[in-house]
Amino acid sequence: MPLDKIRRSSLHGLAGGARLRLLGPYDPITPYDRSSPPFPGEGSTWWRKAVWESPFATSKVQWKVRYPTHPSTGTLPDALACDFHAPSALTGQDVEHGLSVFASGQAATLFAKIFLIQMGVPKSEALRLTIDDLHLTSVALTHLRSFENERLADEHMRHLVRSVRYTHPHGWSLVESHGNLTLTVRGKENGVSLQAYNKSRMSTVRANKAAYKAIAPTIVREETHLYESKLEELELTRLEAWRDAHEKGLYRRLHQEYFAAMFDLRQLKGLRQRRPRNLNTRGTPLLRKFADWYFASGAPESFPHLAGLKDPVSALSSLRVAALKTFDLNIDVPWAEHVPLLKSPLMRPLTCPPEFSPPPERCAQAFCRESWPDHLKAIKKVLDAA
Repeated sequence: MPLDKIRRSSLHGLAGGARLRLLGPYDPITPYDRSSPPFPGEGSTWWRKAVWESPFATSKVQWKVRYPTHPSTGTLPDALACDFHAPSALTGQDVEHGLSVFASGQAATLFAKIFLIQMGVPKSEALRLTIDDLHLTSVALTHLRSFENERLADEHMRHLVRSVRYTHPHGWSLVESHGNLTLTVRGKENGVSLQAYNKSRMSTVRANKAAYKAIAPTIVREETHLYESKLEELELTRLEAWRDAHEKGLYRRLHQEYFAAMFDLRQLKGLRQRRPRNLNTRGTPLLRKFADWYFASGAPESFPHLAGLKDPVSALSSLRVAALKTFDLNIDVPWAEHVPLLKSPLMRPLTCPPEFSPPPERCAQAFCRESWPDHLKAIKKVLDAA
């Protein structure tokens, strides 16, 4: 009853999944959850889900089994996928943790072996799986930026929101939940998205919830999501590429190239501290009228002259170019926002947060560099006993 190699996986920073091709006269999900209804996948494939409790915490791990055709035809599954979040699965909390795609991949592979053995796959076959069999289809690199208090964390979030309104005006959304903001930004190129937020929901926290609820508002989570097309471009689909990523500066480089670059206000041209001199003698009469309208807090698209034109969009575009060339003035930013943006800390490069380590008294309850050796031993112990 041999197993083929793991074909694909989706490791979300410290979360992950593994997909492996299954061969043999068994269906690992059937004895586990017969009530799981099938749902369609790509092409003619179908999936069923199973929810499995982690051996180390009360959190759940979701597995999916893929079938070449509808299960009712009697076809055997050919792949197993795992949704895996290392901090929750190993410690029962994901408020404080470090960042390691490599360690997460190790944990995901070991968990897959344990699950398969518990589902009846011969241990000798499950043990054939290695980290070399993993192929990454996405990663979410979560950097924790810690502040002395909640006010400073909220201030940082406000700076991020104010910046992206103008650096990427059509590619972001903001959602408020439980009093906290979640900023989601679509990348300027395919295969990238970003998120920044305070963790407000404690549904994944199973122990010391009150303590972590007090800590969470002082931490801003900065996430860079890289999907398969981008990982292939960067040659980061193999887990081995993430070994010693901190020491190689890989996490810092990716944060700077994608996250920090998105919020860098230095890319905005035409921000001014004061109105241009000789405003009434420079440019065309129409441009001067437009500038007066803009400085009086008039919305550029509402400039009265545009109302009677056949193509107001092109006319406004011409005024935009002329204002920047003649007055060094960015009209896409409201005049009241120029000085606040110039004073923003995001006028300086946003540095990558250092690798996060909880205080010594909480390290054992976190997934981080200091505690990983003990977590790895614990997983291997469960696997040996399986």
